[in-house]
Amino acid sequence: MAFPELQKQNTIKVINKESFALTLDTGGLIIMVKHNIWHKRNECISCGACAAICPDFWEMDEEGLAHLKGSTQDGEIWNREITTEEDRAKNQEAAECCPVNIIGLVEKKEEKKK
Repeated sequence: MAFPELQKQNTIKVINKESFALTLDTGGLIIMVKHNIWHKRNECISCGACAAICPDFWEMDEEGLAHLKGSTQDGEIWNREITTEEDRAKNQEAAECCPVNIIGLVEKKEEKKK
């Protein structure tokens, strides 16, 4: 199981294992695990590595800078939610190949009572 710290509770049931937006039922509490990818566009050096590795998510814009498709801007950071493990893995590779380290992934958990 991907969440060993939660295994100790013995109440975890995977409700939706196909989606990376994993849902866990811990007996009265729903925990959604998702990832966001972020990009500091203004620090891009136009190498194109992200677009070459992950063209479903990345493209080079008319200024020659990398653009995270479907993203929203929050100040100087561009964000997009990742919903599958496959997309997380592709974007993780893009982040690792970025020579100026301006791409990253952040895990976010949402807890809701039933």
